[in-house]
Amino acid sequence: MAVFRDQLLCEAEKRGEPVSDLKKTLDVLGPQGFLREVIRSYLHDRGFVQQAQESLAGTTARALGISVRQLVFCIEDGRVGRMLLDRFAGTG
Repeated sequence: MAVFRDQLLCEAEKRGEPVSDLKKTLDVLGPQGFLREVIRSYLHDRGFVQQAQESLAGTTARALGISVRQLVFCIEDGRVGRMLLDRFAGTG
């Protein structure tokens, strides 16, 4: 996970975000929060920026072209990771 954390911090620096703030945030969030930030960053790098009033689930569903309800079913089935990778194969 350390490699992914370093990559996440490097990408934040490229976007001009305060890296020290992100480090503190990741420490507080723990493993699940870290995974959320990886997904958020992955989507952001592919042009899907989370809107102010949008949940991460909403952003993810929008990126996949499905409803949040459909996304919930995909998460329950353990398919969402593969769907994201398939959707963005060859990008980023």
